[in-house]
Amino acid sequence: MISFDYIEVRQPIGVFYLCSIPANVLLKIVSVTRRGQQAEGIQRELSEPRIKKIGEYCSDPDAIFPTPIVVSVNVDANVKVDEEKRKINIGGDESIIGDVIDGQHRLWGIERSSYVESFYLPVVLMFGLTTEQKAYVFSTINSNQVKVSPSLIYDLFDVAKERSPHKTVHQIARVMNNSESSPFHNRLKMLGKKEQNQDNATLSQGTFAKSVLQLISKNPDDDARRIKRGEKLVQDERCPLREYFIDDKDDVITKILMNCYSALKDVFPKEWDIPQKNILWKTTGFRAVIYALPSLIRKGRREKVLTKDYFVMCFSAFRKQLEIEHLTLTSKDFPGGGEQNQKVLAAKIINAVSNLNMEDYIANMIRPADFVEFLENVGELDYHEIYDLAQALQGHNESLVFFKCKEDEEGNREITYPYYDASIGLTEEEAKESLKYLENKYMEGIDADTWYGYRLSLEKALNERD
Repeated sequence: MISFDYIEVRQPIGVFYLCSIPANVLLKIVSVTRRGQQAEGIQRELSEPRIKKIGEYCSDPDAIFPTPIVVSVNVDANVKVDEEKRKINIGGDESIIGDVIDGQHRLWGIERSSYVESFYLPVVLMFGLTTEQKAYVFSTINSNQVKVSPSLIYDLFDVAKERSPHKTVHQIARVMNNSESSPFHNRLKMLGKKEQNQDNATLSQGTFAKSVLQLISKNPDDDARRIKRGEKLVQDERCPLREYFIDDKDDVITKILMNCYSALKDVFPKEWDIPQKNILWKTTGFRAVIYALPSLIRKGRREKVLTKDYFVMCFSAFRKQLEIEHLTLTSKDFPGGGEQNQKVLAAKIINAVSNLNMEDYIANMIRPADFVEFLENVGELDYHEIYDLAQALQGHNESLVFFKCKEDEEGNREITYPYYDASIGLTEEEAKESLKYLENKYMEGIDADTWYGYRLSLEKALNERD
């Protein structure tokens, strides 16, 4: 028999008991009944990415799980409440005592890690719940959570003692907002709220910080944990400002961003004066420049120059291209929002700059050895980009949005992802094999058109529900 001290908690739903139980013990005595497996199941399916992320988080020297795991104890479970000694006594045969109502990802994420022995977890034991009550508790816990403002989250990193990617981008946001020489002076909504004297504030602190973060790290949480453990960070060519972060040169990161957006301000002065009436100084334009920066910085490094004048040259080429195409930086010519529209605008910036010296651009393209390595280089793709890549592999070049594809008479294809200057050459047969790999990796083995149609319908249904 195993015993745990408890605290009795009385609330309108009834009495329940709060205990501290070792994670490795709890994992042996609880289970999960998921919706669809059994009629009385109330839990959702486990999310593998979420479990993986929690498992990685467990390696943080300051890892903490303060909220309780909620368990509904089975009626026939060998669990007794000793009110005299204030103990919960559980039979020693390690049989299942009940179902996890809340906290399954935390619990199985901890199991996935190498630190399961390090965690004693707060556990709420609830007795005598009907299926309806279980569902009510689950839905109450999961539907009443209010998401914290990203701007507040980034601002709170300021109090952290240790260096981290999150703290760096927060401090850069503060410098950009407070410095009178900054193109973002008094234009960032710190803590996500516009102050009385911020008529031209079109970006939140959270948007700014999260966007700059992708230029420094693809896994900032892991970087923060490695720094705490005194481990050395490794370079990642997809993150053009990462080497400065690794070398503790946040001032250089700030200077490059200052040069870049100051140049944008000078090349597009009218748009800068009235940021509310164009997309350039709103989220769409700001993030489009962020998506274009890996390519622009790569070119600047080759030429050993990342000055304001260099970025003026880049954005002047972009402005000229807009004039040739008779495009304005408004919602009329760039309707809608979201990542897809941002990358469309970013591609126009990259194309305009690459046309300044196409031979140099092509000569310095990153060329992975095979399609699997190519996917690793382009990084995480959304489902629109995955479909776009599938179209490129099939030679449907006229419909491409994110990828470029050149095809010769023999069916050989050169596919380019401009945001990281990555390109791969494939024969017609290799393109077919790569398409199968893409379908198996992302599309559950079904064809690209069917999968994409399903994803569009799913997104539409979710939007209508919200």
